[in-house]
Amino acid sequence: MILTTVALLYALTQIDANLAWYITNQLISVQTAAIVQPLIREIVKEISPYSMQLVDTLGVDPRILYAPIANNWVAYNDTDNQGDG
Repeated sequence: MILTTVALLYALTQIDANLAWYITNQLISVQTAAIVQPLIREIVKEISPYSMQLVDTLGVDPRILYAPIANNWVAYNDTDNQGDG
């Protein structure tokens, strides 16, 4: 079930990234497009309790999780990071 939800989240983020194309080519309506981002937020909220399990299962390198930019990317990019961000 959780992997199905992750797959749905991925699909919705891809649709969201190309929403204008889908609307322009009349593949989804403006009304349907309006619910894409709320659905993404709902799914993220639903799977957030499982986030560390997902990270472990997918084999995400712990160095990525604990990199300075992983905590607060806005603050991280407030300074010159020598092209590291």
